[in-house]
Amino acid sequence: MKNCCIFFPIHGLRLGSAIGKEIRIDRVTLLAAEKIPHIRKRLGIVHPVSYYNKQHPPPYPRLFTAAATYALIRSNRDPDQKDVWRERKAVQEALWILAASLIGSKDRGRYHFSMRPYIGGKLYESVVIFEHKGPWAGGLLERMTPAEEYSLDQEWKAIMKRLFFPQLIRIVNGQVTVHPKWRQTIRQAAILAGRSYLSRTVHDAFVSSMIAIETLLARRMDKFPDVLIDRIVSLFGWLTDDELQPWSHLVKRLYSLRCSYVHDGKSGEITGLDLYYADLLLFNILTNVCENALTFRSKDDVIAFAERVRARRVLGMPLRPKGPHLHFLGRGLSRADRQRIVDVSRWAW
Repeated sequence: MKNCCIFFPIHGLRLGSAIGKEIRIDRVTLLAAEKIPHIRKRLGIVHPVSYYNKQHPPPYPRLFTAAATYALIRSNRDPDQKDVWRERKAVQEALWILAASLIGSKDRGRYHFSMRPYIGGKLYESVVIFEHKGPWAGGLLERMTPAEEYSLDQEWKAIMKRLFFPQLIRIVNGQVTVHPKWRQTIRQAAILAGRSYLSRTVHDAFVSSMIAIETLLARRMDKFPDVLIDRIVSLFGWLTDDELQPWSHLVKRLYSLRCSYVHDGKSGEITGLDLYYADLLLFNILTNVCENALTFRSKDDVIAFAERVRARRVLGMPLRPKGPHLHFLGRGLSRADRQRIVDVSRWAW
């Protein structure tokens, strides 16, 4: 067995100088391709990149030119082993965690990045319609807008400072002390959030967001959706003066849609607006869990907090016990934004 560093090209992602042209997510380090030759000794690459290019002249492609960004993962492996599926899985999970930085955005579908190259150009869906046994004929031509490159630059860094993502990365990387199972739970919820953002359809994105919410707030044998309502109200009920009905109505609808799709395959009733509200809840749950990591060191701490809030409600006491600093970041929707969200059903990639 040899300790190896394995590089995967990442398409649709660019790392800027503001973050040092690299970012670590768990076992995976994302690197700007142009930086790799300059830090090859730190990475454990014995010879200059030019040496390896000379060993494999054209038609072999030059190293680190397939994409602007590469993912590095270290692995102990047999030199004759050809399969890299375990390493590929770890890189994919890191990309999903990075995509969690986009959850809650009203611009879904704007960005896409992956290990697969994106073929540029304009994408169209063409539909032809004929009147049955009649003279009329027509068609529809819909442009599907290609995704933009996701740039981790100075602007991105400034935006992230106001959001949960930097603290999420510290938790995932083990730089913040929480219970190991809770770290794994937060990591899995971030993966689901990223999978949601990078999904191609509204219903697949919606289910990933809902399962991420359940992952953070519920145990397997809990009674659904009651526990979700109870724990969401404990975190955000102050927004509605602790009136339960708005939260109960929203969560029951979202959970019913989730179950209809997961258990019966019914996705037609899930709208872009349902996805928006699921994203908004997930975004704010992740925000409060990550930013209150010193208080919420485990899922048990979150559940215990919800139980204290419920007990205070029964006793008529003030409902916000000392402890976590809770807040809710909402994104106002214009009429045009709302209609655009309602109308969307899929994205181009």
